Amino acid sequence: MRHKSSPRSLSRIGFILLQLILLLLIPFLGIYGMLLFVAVIALKFMLPTPQRRFMRYQQNLPTSKVRSMATGLVELEGKLVSQQLIRAPMSGRRCIGFSHTISEEERDSRGNTRYRLIHEEQHCAAFMLQDGTGKVQIDASSLDFFLLPVGEETRTGRQILREYRLEAGEQYLLIGQAVRQGSEVVITRDKLRRIFGIAPVGNLKRREKLDVVFGRARYYAVATALFIALMLVLPVEVQHRQVIIHYSHLLPSLDWSSPRSGSAQ
Repeated sequence: MRHKSSPRSLSRIGFILLQLILLLLIPFLGIYGMLLFVAVIALKFMLPTPQRRFMRYQQNLPTSKVRSMATGLVELEGKLVSQQLIRAPMSGRRCIGFSHTISEEERDSRGNTRYRLIHEEQHCAAFMLQDGTGKVQIDASSLDFFLLPVGEETRTGRQILREYRLEAGEQYLLIGQAVRQGSEVVITRDKLRRIFGIAPVGNLKRREKLDVVFGRARYYAVATALFIALMLVLPVEVQHRQVIIHYSHLLPSLDWSSPRSGSAQ
């Protein structure tokens, strides 16, 4: 069982501290402080999360068959065969695995609502994945769940409790490291690439279409944020329907042999 009392990882806390430090240093660093602050925020949005990493490998890896798969990183698709069923905490239904989360509703001074994850618990029993060619054992101790549908939801005051289940007999896609243990092959976590995940095939196909749109939007948003930051910190003037940007204020220590400004129609 994996239990998380706080949703914030060390990397997330580190990013928050770095942003606060850069924000405080902006009056002292001037242009460079503003650009660094925007760059750190952009980097935060571009870094891969476990789900983004799973989706990227899913798009690039070919789907292998159980009978013919080689050792190494593999993608498999098939039905889950239970070896031991467990009972989900909210619904009481028997399943292969579950994720139980508690989120708390918070409102800021403007009345905007956001939800903060305050508790997450995950448990998965032993199971096998079966396709048309055979079955393979899955080491479920460190398996990540992605895109599972909400199986149960309850609201208590400002808290929202949700249950997600891994169901026997359903079709899933799994990515992990195929290793040989004695005479058998077992799928486990790839520690080097930090990936070992499972997702329902139906939800995965729907998410692929959305990721194409949101992936492009994320790059455009980061580029736009950097452009706006430059416009805010660099002197800009308009002369005869031309926009003139004075780059020399950004790198004053360089010896500029050409005019210290750039223009665009």
